[in-house]
Amino acid sequence: MKRRFLRVSWMLALAGLVSFSFVGTSCGDDDEDEKKEVTVEKVKVTFDTDGGSEVKAIEVEKGKEVSVAAPTKDGFTFKGWATEKGGAVQTSIKPDKDITLYAVWEAAAPVADKVKVTFDTDGGSEVAAIEVEKGGAISVDAPTKEFFTFKGWATTKDGEVVADIKADADITLYAIWEAIEPKILTAGRAADFSIVATFEGIDSTKITKVAVDAGVIDMTNADQKKKVSFTEGKYEATIAPSPLNVGDHKVTFTFTDAAGEEKTLEQTFAITEAQLPPLVDVTGDTEGALIVKASQKLADGWDNQFWIVFDEANAIHTDDKIVVNMKVRAEKEASIGTQVHKAPGEYIHWAAIGNVNFTTEWADFTSGEVTVVSQQDGGFSFAFNLNDFAEANNYYVKDVKFTVNGTEVPTTFTVKDKGTNEIYNAEIGSK
Repeated sequence: MKRRFLRVSWMLALAGLVSFSFVGTSCGDDDEDEKKEVTVEKVKVTFDTDGGSEVKAIEVEKGKEVSVAAPTKDGFTFKGWATEKGGAVQTSIKPDKDITLYAVWEAAAPVADKVKVTFDTDGGSEVAAIEVEKGGAISVDAPTKEFFTFKGWATTKDGEVVADIKADADITLYAIWEAIEPKILTAGRAADFSIVATFEGIDSTKITKVAVDAGVIDMTNADQKKKVSFTEGKYEATIAPSPLNVGDHKVTFTFTDAAGEEKTLEQTFAITEAQLPPLVDVTGDTEGALIVKASQKLADGWDNQFWIVFDEANAIHTDDKIVVNMKVRAEKEASIGTQVHKAPGEYIHWAAIGNVNFTTEWADFTSGEVTVVSQQDGGFSFAFNLNDFAEANNYYVKDVKFTVNGTEVPTTFTVKDKGTNEIYNAEIGSK
């Protein structure tokens, strides 16, 4: 056994008090020093979840915050813990003794049973599937289908429309359609003298012929087809300007219907105001010609005129070689003088291609090669003077071909009445 010595030291404080300081340990037989263990005081926390999921009891340091995962309970929302049953939720619980905490619940809003509704639109626009409350009303935007009217939904394919469908199980609804009866709804003349017709139930790509009165446009012919345009997104056809007199007229569509059968529809309309002044009128006929109608003789032949016009970019210049070919006839024989103008009505020279002789039978007119003189430089239209040799007459013109230095130049046709200065324009050329 080892002997142990206790060394004690002391000192006197200035105030006369004694303070002791011990170095070493007390005497004893053990070889190691004793160690003093520090003990943390704890409290037990148990949880009453009131029918919710279990929360196991825990021990926490006395006076420290209690923290555990929230319990769950079907049909309820956990609000927090109370220190007594039925008590208020405590935001911070720091127990200094064993304690039981009580779950506080709030009833959750009931979750309604849902059913899935899918839609078969039978070729119409897509309608996405939805979920609705079991037994609840079903509401979606109506689908669309070209040439058909949507009538409603049925619970079976080809079934009857059901006005108020309430599903208690997953369900597929079927669109019910009614074919739109093909119709030309309206027809009339627009401000630019084109003919506009609206329609429904007709596939514009299946229209084979369009006619205004006796003037037929073959929609299977690429060139003729250009005379008719269809407005995108609307059932509307615009037919190239067609000179029409005051009175009743008719638009006709020939088309292939959904069953593959050829059908013809027509719509009448009235022209109540003259398209051109009463002294000059223009119409078309089945021979593909434009007809200029001079209804009476004026003081001078150039008081009524029509023009063959080419683009200003193709204006004629000194020493150019020009040739005009066309087919002409008239109700009465007449010889028409010609002039060179810039724009129609902007006269620059009295001689263009000489006189054009109209007979009562179709005749080929050719100017022969004409050399442009300096006074005609810059011209881009030829005027034809009406009423020179007849009190009234109808002049027919078609198959106009105009070449400058051997190159054909596109032309348009213009008619002007001096009395009101109104002008009508139409494309002309080989028919």
